[in-house]
Amino acid sequence: DQSIILDVRPPEEFDSSGFLECIHIPTKDQLEQFADTTYHQTPILVYCNEGFRSVIVCNMLDDFGFINLVNLKPGILHRKKEIEKYNQNN
Repeated sequence: DQSIILDVRPPEEFDSSGFLECIHIPTKDQLEQFADTTYHQTPILVYCNEGFRSVIVCNMLDDFGFINLVNLKPGILHRKKEIEKYNQNN
C-alpha cells in the first residue's frame, strides 16, 4: 500500500505551503468518512501548521483502529524547505 499524507488544517490555513499530494481533511465528519473508506494498515502522515491538531487527529485515527500513524511535529510552519524539496522530487 502507498502512504497517505493528511493535511488537517482548517480551510483558512490551507494553501500551497503543504504537500502537493495530500488529502485535505479539515473536519471531524470528513475524518470519519476517511476512516470508513481507508485500509487501516495504510501508513499515514498527519500534519497541520504547528503539530497540535495533528496530535488530536492521530489519536482519533488510532481510536478508529489505524495502526501506522506518524504525526509531523513540529508542523509544516517549521519544515517549509523540507516540504518544498519533497514536492520537487515527487
